[in-house]
Amino acid sequence: MPILAPSQTKLWTVVIYDLKPAKHILLLLFALFAGINLFATRGHSPLVLRGDTVAADTTDPAAQLIKPAADTTEVPRLGPDDAVDTNEVKKPVSPLEAIEDAALTNDEVFSEDWDTTMIHTDKFDVLSFNDTVNLKLIGSYTCGYSHPIEGHKTSDFGFRRYRYHFGVDIDLETGDSVSSVFDGKVRITNKSKSYGYVVVVRHNNGLETYYAHLSKILVKPGQEIKAGEVLGLGGNTGRSRGSHLHFEVRYKGQPINPNTFIDFEHHQLRHTDYELSKADFKYLTETFKVTTRSKKGKRRTYYYTPGGAKMATPEAKAAMAGVSKPEIVTGKSPVDSPKKETNTPTDKEVKSANTAAKTTPKTPQKQPAGAAVYHSIKKGDTLSALAVKYHTTVTKICQLNGIKSTTVLQIGRKLRVK
Repeated sequence: MPILAPSQTKLWTVVIYDLKPAKHILLLLFALFAGINLFATRGHSPLVLRGDTVAADTTDPAAQLIKPAADTTEVPRLGPDDAVDTNEVKKPVSPLEAIEDAALTNDEVFSEDWDTTMIHTDKFDVLSFNDTVNLKLIGSYTCGYSHPIEGHKTSDFGFRRYRYHFGVDIDLETGDSVSSVFDGKVRITNKSKSYGYVVVVRHNNGLETYYAHLSKILVKPGQEIKAGEVLGLGGNTGRSRGSHLHFEVRYKGQPINPNTFIDFEHHQLRHTDYELSKADFKYLTETFKVTTRSKKGKRRTYYYTPGGAKMATPEAKAAMAGVSKPEIVTGKSPVDSPKKETNTPTDKEVKSANTAAKTTPKTPQKQPAGAAVYHSIKKGDTLSALAVKYHTTVTKICQLNGIKSTTVLQIGRKLRVK
């Protein structure tokens, strides 16, 4: 490397010192262009000069690509005299869809007289009821019909002893499952002296069904329930003489004969819908002569009207005079067997048969071999006493009923002893 003279070294020093500002300017320009390229490659918006200020272009390129063209078509405005074609606006609705929508959105059914404390609601005025109400019992929007309990009817709707029986009694064993007959919502889960443990369900069609004398309640007020869903267990609570289900049907507080649309023999509905009219309440004006005796043997006679004093007036009877009782159409069930033709006996044959029946001594009917024998528990009964009475053992009785020898026997419960 050549050695410079002192004068030359001083000259190069001056030149390098003079080039320092230019070097800084070049570095600044290089950094500026490098930064612009870096932001552009990363998708940042380029800078746009607007007058004396610098602002970022915030326009979304994607929005510009999909932005539709402006619709410049003039929309005509309707005048006060112009008519609108509603057929083009509204969608036609089939009758079935109309019924389904009405049943599913009818909040009035579950708001009118909705009381979760009082078992019976206010009764509507039957005398001023001149319309016909179409009760849709089942439809495509429901779970159909389910019989409350698979048992036989032990007591029917109508006058019984000294008062009216506003329901139907169905035989069952304590602990048997009781289910709702239709879809609906639970209104009452209560206990009373007469009903015992009772559940009241209001259904979408406006009817209410009562399930009384239960041993246990499995639902709560306000709970929605489907047909066939268990609401309680059968029992013998309240004013009851043995385990059974007391079943009622009411419309706005007034009882209805359940036999008009329920076939209790075959556990099915008679109709899919029912026309409710004034005829269904004609029984409220009927008058019955009742004779009772006190504990001292004193005889007492009075007249009883199911609808109360209001329905016993001449005006009420006159209003119901032209109304005929509802006809229960039984029809022919698929499980019915054809009836055999029988010859009608003459009066002489009937008289001779009655005479023979009176003179022939009655013999107790024997149970067929292998038939189950039941005993209804009474006060003072014990398992050992039952074993002696029916010639069996306590162990056998416990096995037949799934109980223990220490189980407390409730009065009214039916035990299988053989």
